[in-house]
Amino acid sequence: MSKSFEKLNETLRNEDPTLSQHLHKSMCFWIGIPRKSTKGVVRKGHDSNRENIEKIKESIMTVSKNLEHWGKELPISWAVMERHIKEARKSQKLLFEEDLWKLNETTFPDFQIKEKSVLDEILKFLHEVGEILFLPESGRKGFVVLDIQWFVDAFKYIITDLRHANSDLEEYIKSHEDFKMFIENGELSYHLLIKIWGSFEGKDFLKFYDDLVNYMEGLGMMTNTAVLRKDIHVRASFGMCKCWYVPSMNRRIFNYDDFKSYSAASSILCFKFKFLPNIIFHKLIASCMEAEWKILSDSQHKCLYQTVAVFYRSDCFVFVGISKNRIEVQIRNLEEPATRKQRSDIRTELQKQLRRITKNFHTDLTFNITYKCSNTKICNPRCTGADMLPNDIPRYRILCTLCPVPMKHYISKSDLSWKCESDYTQYYTPGSENHDLRDFELLLDVVASRLSSDIPMIAASLFLDQDTVDQILRDNQHYSMQEKIFQILYHWRNKHMGNRDTLYEALIDHGRVDVINFLEKFARNHYKCPGVINPNFGITSTDIRLVSREISHEFTRLARFLRTPQQKIERIKMNFKDNVNQCILRTLESLQNVTRQDLCNSLVYISRMDITEKLLESWT
Repeated sequence: MSKSFEKLNETLRNEDPTLSQHLHKSMCFWIGIPRKSTKGVVRKGHDSNRENIEKIKESIMTVSKNLEHWGKELPISWAVMERHIKEARKSQKLLFEEDLWKLNETTFPDFQIKEKSVLDEILKFLHEVGEILFLPESGRKGFVVLDIQWFVDAFKYIITDLRHANSDLEEYIKSHEDFKMFIENGELSYHLLIKIWGSFEGKDFLKFYDDLVNYMEGLGMMTNTAVLRKDIHVRASFGMCKCWYVPSMNRRIFNYDDFKSYSAASSILCFKFKFLPNIIFHKLIASCMEAEWKILSDSQHKCLYQTVAVFYRSDCFVFVGISKNRIEVQIRNLEEPATRKQRSDIRTELQKQLRRITKNFHTDLTFNITYKCSNTKICNPRCTGADMLPNDIPRYRILCTLCPVPMKHYISKSDLSWKCESDYTQYYTPGSENHDLRDFELLLDVVASRLSSDIPMIAASLFLDQDTVDQILRDNQHYSMQEKIFQILYHWRNKHMGNRDTLYEALIDHGRVDVINFLEKFARNHYKCPGVINPNFGITSTDIRLVSREISHEFTRLARFLRTPQQKIERIKMNFKDNVNQCILRTLESLQNVTRQDLCNSLVYISRMDITEKLLESWT
């Protein structure tokens, strides 16, 4: 068992090191067929195979119990809706939310769902536990697939392996010109799709043709494109026809030498993931095509390959490819190299597409940006992630670490980067930053208050790995999401000597210019509490106790606004980690030279005017 496990683990490491992380020895079991007697009856008594099967069952149960839905109490109305769906599944493949809502209205009033938003929650829950297929982010909101296996079969028969095609598809389909083109480059014609689905009687694929196609397009399984057939016979039959590109069927190999004449090459932009499923790359290509990026083509083929697609965009030839855990992008023009503005525009478009795709895929699917120099080849499998050039190299030139000794050269940030200087210099001029750490800590607090689901991507751009982010979230599990995000940014500031320049770049990279615009207008004196009696009086122990009773975990934000160093706050939190009330009280007692006006202003900053009202009342 140990030798077999190690052999499998070594094979995966050699193929792709990221795959071995999915193996764990405690979850591997050695089983065989239960022993039988000479009469064919299963023997009773000790049987290691049978024991191991029981261990597998126990292991599955252990994993299941760790799922967030295990033991979750559900309202009766949810169970009633689940029963409606199970009944509908007996006679229907698909259902719309409006039909489910009508079924809900026929239910006894005490068990009815009162709001349509609750129906969405039920459908998402049933999707997560594998009962239905419900993906509103795919563009098919309100559309539910009741029979998941039926939907899988619909796509399976499209992308059938050639070995299975011999038995699954009829001879006239396999000999058709459209089928030959499909198995070569993934172009699926309307005629061929109708023939394939129509050959499986009793499956009702054609009955739900529009819904199936739209759902598959929304999921990025294929993308709609109109093509003019080159073959005279085919053109006579179909002319300008509807067609789809199915990335998973593309068998064409990208040959770098075919594009040697495209010699005006840029550096290679790399979106580096910790884990990159191929479907993300396929969905990116489909998204680009839907956004009217033109595929480079000639009289024979479109430049779509297994691992690379070549587009014409912004007057540039853009190569987009996948290599291990990276999506790589390079501009290779025939004459003039791409300007930095062109590179910046293309990078921005691709980042937006990737953010949209990964946002609904998995919370841990984040990427950061690195580069390869223009002398290296795009999607070279021998180039490891450790070889990448960072996104934040100095503005002066550096010696390229990728090229071999005989080909060493210098490279500058202006040649390497795909970001316009104007993208961030309009917000920040290097050297003008206020170096008061307490002011920078307040800036991080403001940023944290305006971020939420963006933080994994921004953390990745700040070169914080996911394990570190997860650990920070666990360490601060009892605090608000705002405080958790602050702690992530605070860790980055300490570990990477973070500054405003780098933070602004990360925010711009992920489309959060709105946060920068807010920061540029932010000032402490904008937060004023009117009507404070004797505003210059110092605060008393009575004031501190009143605030500590009401403020809860927001005390850290209040202390930061009043210029308490974060290091001091952390020290108090450590000393009183088992007593939150004491932690709050000690932090507030540590405030120095704070007036009544200062305290009330800080409460306005954290939107706790309810506490200011109590203070004002106590001072009258």
